[in-house]
Amino acid sequence: MVQPRGSRVSAVFPLRLLVDEKKKKVVFAEAGKDLVDFFFSLMLLPLGAAVSLLGRESTPGSVGKLHESISNLDSSYFSKSPSASPSEVKDELKSPTLPCPRLRLGDLHLPYPRSSVRLLEVRMCDNCYGFASEVYDAKCPSCRREMTRTLKLVQPSAVEEKGFVKELVAYAITDDLSIAPLSTFSTLALMKRLKVTDLAPLQERTVMVGVEQGIKILGISLRSKTVLSDVFLSED
Repeated sequence: MVQPRGSRVSAVFPLRLLVDEKKKKVVFAEAGKDLVDFFFSLMLLPLGAAVSLLGRESTPGSVGKLHESISNLDSSYFSKSPSASPSEVKDELKSPTLPCPRLRLGDLHLPYPRSSVRLLEVRMCDNCYGFASEVYDAKCPSCRREMTRTLKLVQPSAVEEKGFVKELVAYAITDDLSIAPLSTFSTLALMKRLKVTDLAPLQERTVMVGVEQGIKILGISLRSKTVLSDVFLSED
């Protein structure tokens, strides 16, 4: 598993679990905006980024081998694109840029580069600074040298408020990661849907979700429909 980089202190967020102690199963959990944003952000995570976070050996199926093949293949075998050199194409395949500036991975400080948020890149000439192009190695119209110096343009959306859901309510998260706003009525409806009739074995626990738990949730969600139980009750 990939370990966090640098010395940054990771954020942690509370997750309240309602646990059936008899069945050793999470009935549902209560979470705030931060964790719901994280769960939803997993839908935007490129597959290559998931492999980078989980590690090749921990990735289900054969995707890890694809990632390994990219790493082992020399950059000379990759084609350049209009906006990237062969080595940049290889790096993009290994660690894809995150497709949305509002991706909440950084709030848990998962070991994925914050700089990977997709920004518009342009190329400039090292000799002349009056021209820019979106095409890699385009000719400078002034000195005719190749324009290979990369600049990233910050778009207004890249500095907007992060997140996907509003902070006005709490949210219920079931063991299979179904998420809905939490209220007294929705709680009763959820208990009925989950066929919970005996309240005696139910106990409340509060766990903290940080880097380690975030990566476990990502990996287990790819192969399990009892994610919360597998992550938080596996050591019981």
